[in-house]
Amino acid sequence: MSDRASTLAKQRSTLQRMMRVFLPASLLICFCAFFIHQAEVKRQHAEHASREQEAVRAGTVAINRMLQVVGRDLLYIAGRHQIQQLVDSPSEEAMENLATQWARFSQANQVYNKIRWIDETGMERLRIDYAEPEPLVVPRAKLQNKGDRYFFTRTNKLQENEIFVSPLDLNVDNNQIEVPHHPNIRFGMPVFDSNGKRRGIILLNYSARDLLKRFEQETGERSNPTWLVNQDGYWLKGASNDDEYGFMFKRVDLTMGQRHAEAWKRIVASEKGQFETPEGLWTYATVYPLHEWQNTSNGKSRGFSIVTGNQAQTDEYAWKSVSLLPMADYDAGLLTFRLMLGGGTLLLLVLFFAVTWRLSYVAQARERIQSELNVATDIQASLLPRLFPAFPERPEFDIYALMEPAKEVGGDFYDFFFIDDTHLCFLVADVSDKGVPAALYMMVAKTLLKSEGQRLGEPEQMLASVNNTLATDNDRCMFVTVLCAILNTRTGEVRIANAGHNPPLLIDSQGVRYLQPKAGIVLGPMADVSYEAEKLVLQPGDTLFLYTDGVTEAKNREDDLYGEERLLQALRQRPDDDVARMIHYVSAEVTKFAAGAPQSDDVTMLAITYQGTPAE
Repeated sequence: MSDRASTLAKQRSTLQRMMRVFLPASLLICFCAFFIHQAEVKRQHAEHASREQEAVRAGTVAINRMLQVVGRDLLYIAGRHQIQQLVDSPSEEAMENLATQWARFSQANQVYNKIRWIDETGMERLRIDYAEPEPLVVPRAKLQNKGDRYFFTRTNKLQENEIFVSPLDLNVDNNQIEVPHHPNIRFGMPVFDSNGKRRGIILLNYSARDLLKRFEQETGERSNPTWLVNQDGYWLKGASNDDEYGFMFKRVDLTMGQRHAEAWKRIVASEKGQFETPEGLWTYATVYPLHEWQNTSNGKSRGFSIVTGNQAQTDEYAWKSVSLLPMADYDAGLLTFRLMLGGGTLLLLVLFFAVTWRLSYVAQARERIQSELNVATDIQASLLPRLFPAFPERPEFDIYALMEPAKEVGGDFYDFFFIDDTHLCFLVADVSDKGVPAALYMMVAKTLLKSEGQRLGEPEQMLASVNNTLATDNDRCMFVTVLCAILNTRTGEVRIANAGHNPPLLIDSQGVRYLQPKAGIVLGPMADVSYEAEKLVLQPGDTLFLYTDGVTEAKNREDDLYGEERLLQALRQRPDDDVARMIHYVSAEVTKFAAGAPQSDDVTMLAITYQGTPAE
């Protein structure tokens, strides 16, 4: 393959690798951006919705409070003894006293356009008109007969303790709607003398302008004013003065049912709520004016019956406090947020693309290195004896070994080989450092130990000769610890030499114990070092257990060491004397102790059991 074709293949492989990471990650980034967008939309909409609900609620509270005051005032006037004196004994003095009292009351409150006593024939007998600087007691010549007006006929038919409440409408004087408009709510009660004879009615013309002004103040100065709508959909307080009181002019086009038909259907269908339409966010609540007026502050009935001007029950006498937040205001601020979020998401995708491309190159290089390390691992493993049983034709002993590197390639190794027909050499070694340098040093040391062992046949001589060779040109000052032993398969005699290695364990009829062969210096740092060999005679069934410090120095997540004592206990608790199962049991115990902590050093173990010479 040409260099250009090879380069294109590598780039294609890198691109494919990158896309396998980038595409799912970019989808995740876009999903997160969408989730953040939706969360921000929800948050901003919730803020707007909360403000609208608060404005509508404040308007309903303001109306209820104002009408509670009107209720108290009507009961106050009707309960004064002066009115009772007047209807029992009509006189000029009683009339003047009552007029003076009502004028003071009108001046103090400034919210009642008219306070009237109308007799049983419909004739106004006393009328106080609010005016500046002081209320006006209307002269007798200007008093009018209201016998044909609905508020009189309805109130005059009531029984004692029944109260009339008119709809909120505009004041009519001399059969003409007053200009400027004066919105009123009329509250009336029948009057009876001491003998129970009907003597007309008391009527308060409450100026709803004050109520509507307080409603406007409480709902806040906003770009979208809160509306007050009666039960038929006519505006009592609207976005424009021209839209208000359409029912007084028989203008059915001035209703929410005509201008906002779908929204009005939903509003009249429930007490309160919020919903969205293409126009914007609608918020509404129902106001029952007569509920608050009829009941006391503790919620108990006053003992009065309410009769409305349109013959509706108090539950049907309802207004709607309505707010429409236009969609442009409802989504205010989202455009800027969307631009920022979109720009940030795009920038993040570009950066992630660049990082992914770079990481793909790095990953490809790492895979190449990993592949080479795997080859090195296979080569290293092939240098160690791996077929067990190793000598099935030799019943005098049973041997098994295991090496688990901490990295792809390690510095620990073991070996066993025959020097002659009756002498088996076996050893365990640990090279300083780890990884590739240790593996290379390990291969050199293993080769030298085997060649010198087969040539010299004595463990102490093997170690001395290999040490001199390794010490030559050892600029990196690397070294290897070795525990080397030679077994006479006929007699069971073992000669052991130690070059700075961990002490072996002996398993015999007395139990499990550590041996303490004299430790010489490690191989490699300096030449011309002598080593000593010690002798040990194994009885049939005795086992020698050799290992590296990767066993006793294994750590758990708390950095505790496995230690020599735990190794001793593991061998005492071994399931049986089979060397393979023994080593795998110890390996499992070490892994269990580590509890998932990463392996910090190579782990190597070798066990040999002397079975004795079979009888001829």
